[in-house]
Amino acid sequence: MSVYYSDKIRERAFSLFCQGMPMETISKKHFKGRPSKQTLWKWHNEEGWKKRKAEIDKEVDKGVDETLTQMRARQRRVCRAIQIEYIRDLKAGQAKILTSDIANIMKHELLLAGEATERTEGQITLIDVIKRAKAHEKALLKNAKRISKEPK
Repeated sequence: MSVYYSDKIRERAFSLFCQGMPMETISKKHFKGRPSKQTLWKWHNEEGWKKRKAEIDKEVDKGVDETLTQMRARQRRVCRAIQIEYIRDLKAGQAKILTSDIANIMKHELLLAGEATERTEGQITLIDVIKRAKAHEKALLKNAKRISKEPK
C-alpha cells in the first residue's frame, strides 16, 4: 500500500537533508519514522536532491563571493584613502598617522589581497613591513620637502 505525503513534508525532509542530516535521523527524529528512511532515499533519487542541493549551494556561494568581493573593494578604498591622507598630511608637515598605523593598513591591504602577513621561510614579516613603511615614510618626507621648496 502506498502512503501519500504532502509537498510540505517532502520539502521539510529536503531542507533537513540540505542541512547535512542523515536520512535515518530525518526519519526517526523529525518524522517519528514516517516517512521511513527508504522513502526518503526514494525521494532523494526521484527528485534529484543531491543535484538540487548543489544548485542551491552554488547560488549561495555566488552571493557570498559577491558580497565578500564588494566588502574587500570597499575596504581597499578605505586603505587607499587613509594612505592618501597620510601622504597629504606628511607633505604639509602635519602627519597625524603613525608609521605603525600605516604598517597595519598595509598589512590589512595584504590580507584583503589574499597575501600572507605572517612569516614562514622566505616570506615577509610584519617587522619587514614596518621597516619598509619607515623607509617609505623617510622617502615621502624627503619628497615632500623637495616639493615644498619648488616654486608654485
